[in-house]
Amino acid sequence: MKTKIFTLFLALLASIGTMFAERVKIDDLYYNLDASSQTAVVTSELAYNPYWNTHITVANIPSSVTYNEVEYSVTSIGEYAFGECTDLTSVTISNSVISIGRSAFEGCSGLATLTIPNSVTNIGRSVFKGCTGLTSMTIPKSITSLGFYIFQGCTSLTSVDIPNSVTSIGYHPFWECTSLTAINVDSENPNYCDIDGVLFNKDQTRLEQYPAGKKATEYTIPTSVIFIADIAFNYCSNLTSVEIPNSVKNIGEQAFAFCTSLTSVDIPNSVTYIGENAFYQCTGLTTIAIPNSITKIENNIFNGCTSLISIEIPNSVTHIGDRVFFGCTGLTSIDIPNSVTYIGDYAFHQCIGLTSITCEAVTPPSLGNKVFDGVDKSIPLYVPEESVDTYKARNQWKDFMNIQPIANVPSSIDYITTDQHLTQKFVKDGQLFIRTDDSRTYTLTGQQVK
Repeated sequence: MKTKIFTLFLALLASIGTMFAERVKIDDLYYNLDASSQTAVVTSELAYNPYWNTHITVANIPSSVTYNEVEYSVTSIGEYAFGECTDLTSVTISNSVISIGRSAFEGCSGLATLTIPNSVTNIGRSVFKGCTGLTSMTIPKSITSLGFYIFQGCTSLTSVDIPNSVTSIGYHPFWECTSLTAINVDSENPNYCDIDGVLFNKDQTRLEQYPAGKKATEYTIPTSVIFIADIAFNYCSNLTSVEIPNSVKNIGEQAFAFCTSLTSVDIPNSVTYIGENAFYQCTGLTTIAIPNSITKIENNIFNGCTSLISIEIPNSVTHIGDRVFFGCTGLTSIDIPNSVTYIGDYAFHQCIGLTSITCEAVTPPSLGNKVFDGVDKSIPLYVPEESVDTYKARNQWKDFMNIQPIANVPSSIDYITTDQHLTQKFVKDGQLFIRTDDSRTYTLTGQQVK
């Protein structure tokens, strides 16, 4: 067995030796040479350290190189070839190059412009990730797909032109592009389009990306939209309000994350799914109502919403995920409906502003780890009268020192302004109700009381 392992080790060393023998330096650039096809790939200086070439300032990639009197056609820029070359300011790519590998220019913060020739048919994922100096990009018509995270963190990028040849766009291509004001799509593109620089699929049923650098403070989503894609409004710090039509069914993960100026969002009852981190770190968000079409509040949805002072959880919700209200220091009270059976890890962690909690569930919901960590345990916890002793015996619930029946909730009336009515929230016979200004009375689940 030891002999076999040693033999495999020698073979591995031999293959590594061969790999290094193929790497040569020609005119300040390093290449991997393939003798059988007589092609060359631009590579980094050392195979095991792809970010070695930080000294390079100018890269002129030729159509061919000659080594030992053999000519090799330069066909590719390899993975990580210029990764983290922060001093690189200029790159010229010849028409012989057909492929640019994964992360080839990742972290090249000094690169302001780059022209990709029409010979290039493939661009890998994260190629320009972290190119913070890049201001604009025109994608050649030879490209059919854009890889994952291709422009992530290009914080100076203001516009991107997508030709009609691009039929596939990978995950999060414009994530953290905080200066991006327009994504322009060729009108002949069969799969994508733009409306005023906002990227959609062709039939406009899916909103792919709202440019984070747009200056508008308000936006109305078209009524054709059914899906709001992951990170669609991520880092849109200028937006204060977004109108979501009744056509929308799904709101993707991180859809509105880091929209720090967003103060309120009306989510229609058509929405059946809101992804994780959807409103993560929306520090300006003050109020939001979860529609009664939602059964599960996914993880981290309101994590870090420090200005959130009120939240309406409908009776359709059975599951509150991990860290949903983590660090929501502005919350003063929370009403947990009787439908909830589980509350996840750290769901109310450091909600230090809470002055009362009402849980209408007769059976105490199961709790994850440290659900109320950092919450003042001397505040009143209001529960159904018949369940007071049960709550006092249940893990974590029993940590509250002031557990009272819901009938003891103070009867002061809370006035709430909505788009349609001035409503009042009140308690009667231990149950919470809402009355609109047209004298109609509803339970918190939206059921009208006759």
